[in-house]
Amino acid sequence: MKKIVLILIVACLGMSAKAQFPTMDSLRNFTNRYIRNSAVEAFQNLRLNTVLNGLSRFIDSARAGGGGAAADKLTTISSNTTASTTANIYLVNTTSNSVTLTINPNTFYTSGTVIKIYVKKITNNFNSVTITPSSGTINGASSYTLTVYNESVTIISNGTNLFTL
Repeated sequence: MKKIVLILIVACLGMSAKAQFPTMDSLRNFTNRYIRNSAVEAFQNLRLNTVLNGLSRFIDSARAGGGGAAADKLTTISSNTTASTTANIYLVNTTSNSVTLTINPNTFYTSGTVIKIYVKKITNNFNSVTITPSSGTINGASSYTLTVYNESVTIISNGTNLFTL
């Protein structure tokens, strides 16, 4: 029973924190400004400070869908593939042929949460890895190509287009 009450309290705190602090950065700024204002106050408010930092990390991980940060999921591909949320790290084997990875910009962007997609060519040959959005563009172009052994790219989406970092 105590666990259920504790879960309800944490859920209510999370909802009220979201209403008062639209982003976790604003909650952290509040904590840094008012809770950690001086060494004496920081020591006196150590428990509150610890709870607020833990709560902000918990809310961040809940929004990201994982513990702390979103858990990266790895897959190795060797043929043309459409990216899905079951993996966000793609090791691409081009031993047999060139490979195209198609990414839907909407799949990797949900209400302000950006999921990074990592793509790496893991074979040393002349075959290439072509990254193509299913709609929109990638850096303003229709595709992005990896041609060099161990070349990699990090991709993000704004819901409409893809961008490399």
